[in-house]
Amino acid sequence: MQVRRACARDLPELVRLNAAGDAHNHTLVPDVGWRRIDHRRARNYWKRALRDPRAAVLVGARGVRLEGVIAADLITLRSRLAPVRRYVYLHSLWVEPAARRVGLARALTRAVLAWAVRRGARQARLEAAANNAHAQRLYRELGFALREVMMARPL
Repeated sequence: MQVRRACARDLPELVRLNAAGDAHNHTLVPDVGWRRIDHRRARNYWKRALRDPRAAVLVGARGVRLEGVIAADLITLRSRLAPVRRYVYLHSLWVEPAARRVGLARALTRAVLAWAVRRGARQARLEAAANNAHAQRLYRELGFALREVMMARPL
């Protein structure tokens, strides 16, 4: 398994992984995300992310088949009052079920954190579904700590 930067030729595989991840996320948090998979929207999103110099898209690949993905956005705040002015926001982590339990999610996350450090990020942030115990355990093992809780209710 090779962890590397994604490139334009990976676009169809990124869209495929995105669809699988979105479907899974919708089972965890039904009121977040799209009700049906929009492949065109996903394709446009990943095309932009691949070109954005403040973003990283890393993949776990076995040949041309992608088995995992993570994306990150480098955020710089202008306010001098912000305690952390440059941080990285991690998102879109997804590993194919057949490729789990071999350390790919951990390797992808560590690689994107290293990318962020090289670009001057002082903190990493992410969100995980409240009922996604596997993701929360992974992030805690990588040094993440709970900072706030988002709550929602229907109106």
